[in-house]
Amino acid sequence: MWVTHLGCIKGCLEYLGVKISSEWLYGGTGHAFILNISKDLCPSGPTAWNTEILFKLGKNLGYRINGVTSYKKDKDFREKQEKAYELVKDSINKGYPCYGWELDIPEYYAIYGYDDEGYLYTGVKKGHKKWREL
Repeated sequence: MWVTHLGCIKGCLEYLGVKISSEWLYGGTGHAFILNISKDLCPSGPTAWNTEILFKLGKNLGYRINGVTSYKKDKDFREKQEKAYELVKDSINKGYPCYGWELDIPEYYAIYGYDDEGYLYTGVKKGHKKWREL
């Protein structure tokens, strides 16, 4: 999907056996109605917005997303980095699908596994990302 965030959500839902059309996912999360243009007219404008609403409105579509968000400038960044890695490992071990941001280029990726060093992912590209580098 062109919107990799919704592509990951849709893929996760399909993995869990939840049947939902792409159109309903776009509309039900409000994404279909978002127009975001960055001040500098950067082409990343459609993805450079606070997507928290996707999590809130997803509950109306029958799913819930749990995650960890942090930025390198945050004082507790290292702790959040480790918390995210532990959450992914625990979730995958329990059979829950996972996805993350910027495992390679700035897009969303499905995380399908892990090893002692990091995440195994697929999406725009497929690869391995060390959890301390994410």
